[in-house]
Parts: sequence; structure tokens; C-alpha cells
Amino acid sequence: MLKFLALSTLYHLLISISKGNSYVFDSLSHLKDLVQLETELGDRLKTYVEKQHENFETLKEFAALVRESNNLVKIHGTDYLNNPVNQFAIIKRFFKGWKQVESLLTEGDEYTALLDSLEANKKRFPSDDGNDLMGAIAAIFRIQHTYNITAQTFVNGKLPGCPAASKLTADDCFELGTAAYGSEQYTRAREWLEEADRILKEEHQETATSRIEVLEYLSWLQYATGDTKAALNSSLELLRIDPRHKSVRESIEHYSKAVKHGEPELSYPQIKANEQRLNIEYFVNSDYSKLCRGEPIKVRHFQVMSAKSYHCWYDNRGDARLLLKPNKVEQVNDDPRVVIFRGLVTDRETARIKQIASPMLNRATVYNIDTGVLEYADYRVSKSAWLEDHLDETIATVNKRIAMVTGLDVQTAEKLQIANYGMGGQYEQHTDHGEPDSPLANDPLGNRIATLLIYLNDVALGGATVFLKAGVHVPPTK
Repeated sequence: MLKFLALSTLYHLLISISKGNSYVFDSLSHLKDLVQLETELGDRLKTYVEKQHENFETLKEFAALVRESNNLVKIHGTDYLNNPVNQFAIIKRFFKGWKQVESLLTEGDEYTALLDSLEANKKRFPSDDGNDLMGAIAAIFRIQHTYNITAQTFVNGKLPGCPAASKLTADDCFELGTAAYGSEQYTRAREWLEEADRILKEEHQETATSRIEVLEYLSWLQYATGDTKAALNSSLELLRIDPRHKSVRESIEHYSKAVKHGEPELSYPQIKANEQRLNIEYFVNSDYSKLCRGEPIKVRHFQVMSAKSYHCWYDNRGDARLLLKPNKVEQVNDDPRVVIFRGLVTDRETARIKQIASPMLNRATVYNIDTGVLEYADYRVSKSAWLEDHLDETIATVNKRIAMVTGLDVQTAEKLQIANYGMGGQYEQHTDHGEPDSPLANDPLGNRIATLLIYLNDVALGGATVFLKAGVHVPPTK
């Protein structure tokens, strides 16, 4: 059986607005709408703030963040969303910031207009249960692990191939750091909280409660990650800011002794932090991560083609319909056979397919071989839809063209599937064919024999399809 997949993969990292019971972080389909909503709300907020008293500092600061984001959208259009920092920031603003704005509003004509707009669009906001925000945070960590990107690189907004990013605030870094701390990712937590502290110092917010909170976490994390001297310095800084702090003197005494005499033995947090550090190093250097980054790996069980063996050709497969416009075929690997058909679909067709699929998208599921049930999985972050020929002539046309270029009979193929990958979008290692005793393996028409993937858009970075055992990395091309 031939399985066709059409993948819309944006940086492997993107998001969409919430629809029904779905979440924002696992798809990108409607982000244009979400950006447009914030542009409208931002204009209303700007008008409101301008007519209020000067002490509306919280509203002014938030309005400035929204204005900065809107300016980037004007410059880069929807490419603004190709930066994961912007994706995280817009989810966080809708989950927390815009809700806080509503609680701070007072009377007046501008108040009524802004409040009405907020109420009318509540269904378009990220989920109230916090899963969207946690999904966005998990995506940031996943991107860090896979592409070996530091927190400082995220804060600087200089991700390769991506447009300028909204400025990450100290509060953003604190949110990411405490989330990492809560999941015992101490090394990752430390680097985010160090960025939060750096930003607060640069903004001269020494007496702010937020810096006290940062230093409370940070000093402990520095100790847990084996840097007792840094933990002592952070504790001394905490005491300078808050001389009445209840527990910091005890910590200073402990850290001072440890710096002078050393620790008699590693504590549980230190052992845990060291394990985390080693796990991150192992993952970053794994074949999986290397292939995702496009780095070569050693392959033991497959014959990998050398670069000199790569070749491409025009192919009409003996079909009269392809004589004037033959296939553009590029062979990437011989065993397993991996080929690329260049220019398989037109821009008009890709736009139409996305238009049809967008309102049909639902969170993708995977088959659980143990229970025989389709279920959601953390390792598949996307939304999908199945499209049949009768929905639109474009779908029927594309399926006919697929049959021509592959020489396979689509009568036994599955329907065209659209997969729209979300923020930090991923689908971990898997096989498309059915394993023994699975429904696919026992299908009366036979098991799957081939998969065709069509990328419906270009990407800034990532989004590759990799064949782990064969050591093959195929970057996405529209």
C-alpha cells in the first residue's frame, strides 16, 4: 500500500491558534490570524494607555512589548513566526499578558472598546489550562537539546536563518528557568536564570523583588551544578539587596565552608545535576541529533552512497504525458532507496491544499501497538487532516501526478494526509510500514511499500527528514 504524506513544516518549530479543544503549540495553521488579532488589540491598547495617567507603568511596559512585536511583523510579515522566540513570546503574552491587561483596565470609552475586543476574541486565546505555555516551553528546550543552542543565543535573538526576535524579558527567562527547575533540568535552569539575572542587572532593577527571586533559585542551582563559588557570590549579592532575608545567611555559611574545605560528598541535587549534564551531552552528540543538524554519522549496517554517486536526471517513465515535461529526479540514497522529485506541485496547488486542510486540522495521533488504540503522544507534535479527491479538483490532480511520477497505482493508496507541525514540531524515529501483527501489516490490500512526502513551504532551519539507520539527511525544499 502506498502512503502519501504532505508535510507543512515551518522550522520544525511553529504554532497555530487554538481551535475547539486543541492547543496552540502543536500546529501553525492559524498563526497569521493570531498575529493579526494582537495587532488589532495592540492598537486599541496604545490608544487607551496614551489617555491614562503616567502611573500606568505595567500597561505601558506591556504595550511597548506588543508594539515591538507588531513592528517586527510589519517588517518581516509571517516570516516573523520563523523565530521560536517570537512564537514563545506571543503564546506567553496571550496566556498571561493580555489577561493581566483586562484586570488593570478602568472606565472610559477606550476601556469599553478594548474590553469588548478582548471578550469577543477569548476563544482564540491559548488554552486556560496552561498546556499551551508548557508546550511552548518544552519546545524551546527541545530545540536547545537538538540543535545545541544556548539560552544566551535565544536571548540575543540571533538564531541562524531566522528573522529578528522580540526581546526576551527577565520574566521570560525566569519562566523558562523555573520550568526547567521544576522538571529537575538543573543545568538548563541555571543558564536561563543567569540570563534573567543579567537582564535585571543591566536594567538596574537591584531592589526589585524579581531579582531576589532569581537569586534564590540561581544560588541553589549554581551549587547543585558544582559551582559553589558562584553560589556563594550570588548569595552575598542576595544579602546585599535584602539584608533581612531569612535563610541566605545560613546558605552563605555553608557555601563558604564548601569553598574553603570542599564538600565531603556530593549531595543528591549535585548528583542529579551531573546526570542531567551528561544526558544533555550524550543527546547532543547522538546520531539522532547529529543527523537532525545535518552532520555526518558513521553507519554500520547500510551501504551509504558517496557524494560522487549522487546523480539526477529527467525521467518520463515511458509515459506520453511526461514527454514534454519529464520528472526532475534526484537520487539521494540507493539502499534504502530515497529519491527527490523536484517541482512536483505548483505554488497555486500548495496554497489551495493548505486552504482546504486548515479548518480540518486536528491533533495528530499514533497507533499504540500494545492497546490497538490511536492516541496522542508527546513525541508527535503536529496536527493533521486527511483529504479525499472529491473535496477539490486540486487534490485529485496532485494524486494523478503522483501516480505518473512514481508508476504506482494510487487506487490502493491512502488518502492525502496533511501534517502541520507545531512549535518544536517533531515526530520521533518510527517506521511507516506496519510492524508484525499490527493492523497495517494485516491490511487485506497489503502493507505499506512507499511513502511520498511533499513539503508545502520552505523553512528557516530544521524540518529535515532523516533515515537514522542509513545515515541519510534530506533537508526540506518546497
